Amino acid sequence: MRMGSTPIIRTKILMKEIMQIQIVNVDVSTPTGKKYQMAEVIFKSNGETKTKKIMSFANPSVFGIIKDAKKDDTFTITQEKDGQGYWQWTTIKSGSGEQQQNAAQSAPPQRTAATMQRDFETKEERADRQRLIVRQSSLSNSIAILSPGSKSALDPKAVLALAEELVAWVTSAPAIQPFEGMKDDFPF
Repeated sequence: MRMGSTPIIRTKILMKEIMQIQIVNVDVSTPTGKKYQMAEVIFKSNGETKTKKIMSFANPSVFGIIKDAKKDDTFTITQEKDGQGYWQWTTIKSGSGEQQQNAAQSAPPQRTAATMQRDFETKEERADRQRLIVRQSSLSNSIAILSPGSKSALDPKAVLALAEELVAWVTSAPAIQPFEGMKDDFPF
């Protein structure tokens, strides 16, 4: 999206986590009346037993490997947070041997910020937007001012001239002066 000549840069922090897991149980089923399959995976990672549901349509390559997993199989899982903030398994690599099994129990998950961008406007973009808001509001108010009692269509040049006067007045308004010469705020 562009306003004026400066682009708006979107921010998205993509969290990625790599972890070692050891399968405890995998139960594959087809939900009633559905065409997809679901694998409920019970696994150990970092000394904790956890459960994860993997849908066949969400990431077919991960589902294809995990549905055939057996008890005590080890895997390296890469998971990322999706747009709603849920962790999704994005890649899976089969691991074997005692070394990976021990790593699954002792190594904490690794988290990295994969991408980082800005998602807020620059000072110039805010000023441009504010100027456009004032112009639009002034145009609406000039139509409202000129409309009462008008029996014919409004003259566009008169509407625009009044709108420009209103914009000039709004953008060049003097600072509010404090109450001078008053002893109190209350006249009593």
